[in-house]
Amino acid sequence: MNTIVPSMNDNPTPTAAYNFVPLAGKIYIPAKDNPQYVQPSHDVPLADGYCATIDVELTATSALLIGKEKQAGSDNNPGRVEFFKHPDGTFAIPGSSMRGMIRNVLEIATFGKMSAVDDRRLAVRDLLNQSLYTRHFATKTGNEIHVHPKAAWLKYFSQEKKWKLCAVEYYRVEQEDICSKLSVVKDLFAPLKRGRPSNAIKKHEILKKGGVPLSIWFTPEKVTTHRHSPGNIRYAKVIDIFKENGAKKPERKEGHLVVTGQTGRKHMEFVFDPPVPANYRNVLRPKVTRGFLEIVENDEYWRWLNVQQPYGEHGIPVFYITEKIANASGKEETHVRAIGLPQMFKLPYEHSIHEALKHTSPEHQSDGDRDFVEELFGYVL
Repeated sequence: MNTIVPSMNDNPTPTAAYNFVPLAGKIYIPAKDNPQYVQPSHDVPLADGYCATIDVELTATSALLIGKEKQAGSDNNPGRVEFFKHPDGTFAIPGSSMRGMIRNVLEIATFGKMSAVDDRRLAVRDLLNQSLYTRHFATKTGNEIHVHPKAAWLKYFSQEKKWKLCAVEYYRVEQEDICSKLSVVKDLFAPLKRGRPSNAIKKHEILKKGGVPLSIWFTPEKVTTHRHSPGNIRYAKVIDIFKENGAKKPERKEGHLVVTGQTGRKHMEFVFDPPVPANYRNVLRPKVTRGFLEIVENDEYWRWLNVQQPYGEHGIPVFYITEKIANASGKEETHVRAIGLPQMFKLPYEHSIHEALKHTSPEHQSDGDRDFVEELFGYVL
């Protein structure tokens, strides 16, 4: 198969594959807007109808890929998509692709509904956007930064078919201390600080290679202010860490190492307190649970945590943020707003795709009224 690689010298200006237009605020419904309109039937041919074939000649003005067979990528190998082919091996563009393209253009031109779209809650992680993202995770007063996410253990209770949270305290620990106090391999994290960012699976692998257990003992300090490049941040830091409490010292606590992805000059990880089994609470509203699961459903680390279960019966370490919501009597109550695997996790948008469509026009999700394109191409019941 010939590989077409577009040269940046041929077209140095990046171009978008699509042009986007605003959603129609008013949907054109032929049966409503034309009193004389007679709805066509897709079951019975019209007596005076026509049957014809449209011949189309296409010219590709840029690299073209109509995908069929796909191979998922990984950290070490890129994914691969094979071009659509006939059984005899010849390349082809299926008629369904042409029909979909024409239908999409007609939906725009005839003020049609945008209904053939999955309903899910998309998410954002924009560290430069205060109003949309960062204000939910940290606020800065003068030179002091208050970090909002709290720590918890997330566990699925199969009999109740519910995810529950057990809130715990967390502490921050230097990677250097993990290496010097727990690892048989010094400078364990050095390979991850070179090259592109890596996920938490890599860290679990190097911890295992270095003989570092996830269950540890540590001596924490009280919450205090620490200097960082963005500003002063208040948190409790691990001042000493051990593989076991051989000396039986009362100031030592049992905890669990929790690692997240490696980016930039990151030099600290987390230690979570163990969960108390009786403290798992059903505090996740369906909207919160659904938003989280839709974000992580294709996340490699999430799958790894569920398969490997490195923390056993404790569940999965997560971070969460809260919000104030008024109850029926007008009194504000604190609820979990969102949860995630890293401390600065992807935040679900307030509205799902279908909810956003309905805000533009309820007719976008109307099943009873058929727009022009549904009348022309048909529809699925």
